[in-house]
Amino acid sequence: MLSRTCANQSNYLVTGATGFIGRHLVDALLAKWGAGAVVAMTHTGRRKDEQHIAERWRSAGITLIECDLLDLPQGGSFPPAFDVIYHLAAHTETKSPTACFRVNSEGTRNLLRWLGPALRGKRLIYASTLACVDNPRFRGAIDEETICRPRTAYGRTKLAGEHSIRSLQAEFGFDYTILRLCTIVGAGYRPTGMFGVFPQMLARNALGTRLNWPGRVSLMGVSDLVRILMTVPDCPQTRNELYVMGNGENPSVDRVLGEMATVLGCPRDKIRIPLWFWGVAGALCSRITGVPILPPRARTFFWRLSHMILDGVCADSSKLDAVLRPRYQPFRECLEAIYGRTPSVESAAADGLSTHPVITRRTAL
Repeated sequence: MLSRTCANQSNYLVTGATGFIGRHLVDALLAKWGAGAVVAMTHTGRRKDEQHIAERWRSAGITLIECDLLDLPQGGSFPPAFDVIYHLAAHTETKSPTACFRVNSEGTRNLLRWLGPALRGKRLIYASTLACVDNPRFRGAIDEETICRPRTAYGRTKLAGEHSIRSLQAEFGFDYTILRLCTIVGAGYRPTGMFGVFPQMLARNALGTRLNWPGRVSLMGVSDLVRILMTVPDCPQTRNELYVMGNGENPSVDRVLGEMATVLGCPRDKIRIPLWFWGVAGALCSRITGVPILPPRARTFFWRLSHMILDGVCADSSKLDAVLRPRYQPFRECLEAIYGRTPSVESAAADGLSTHPVITRRTAL
């Protein structure tokens, strides 16, 4: 239902503010509480689209802090006033070199130590990931009790960030909520992620999009996530708790591809592979992922394949649902929101759609 409201206005500090999730959250906070209630922390090396967003916020009166979480001053500087901090900043490109992921682990520790005493009595919301758990198996959804065995640098460093939050909580006297996010769907998605890559593959009728991939994935619309993020700080039951997230549909990758094809108007000549074959292939991909002598990019490739075959990023979100009772947008509607319209050139570029051959073709028509 997500109907709770604050008795008194709070001040919000958002890291990773110009990222995919951050930009949606900051816009929602701005609309509800005004510019004076929001401080946006952004990386010094912003992309062109992020720079545009940052300038828009600056014009609206939002305070911007440009910084590198790996190089925060420890002592002698004073952090901004806040009541709630949303720690969204992270490196998420799983195929990147291992060193790129230090911001997820070391950056989180640096942030907490930089804030230091300012954290006392405050609330920290940490955007973690299901990749922390990384438990590929047939028909087995992840929950909060599932043992974590991350197989990528991304998952390992995000899990290390969780450990830093728990270990420093007593020292600095803050409350936290850790949200292990599923795949988030919405405008501004990462072009190199599934919602950027799959449409291009579907337009080519690529073999990889024709297979009946059985692995289930948890999805959530970014607008639903933003509503949850804004509700959690005012919900006492969520203090010092961990939650896995998903909208409850948990479609197979095969179904996701089918829905994408329908929304985009692409033909999809599906090839049906027997389940026994997928079982063998999934076990093989999981084993190859753990071979240390393989290059990181090769291990990442087989890691992704394992999740398309098995249920490694499929979550049972009943714990969070029992507390907040949210109403989720179906993932088909999320796809229609980002693909199922004819965007103008300006809005297509802003949404990251202009490079999609299917979208470009439909716009031309």
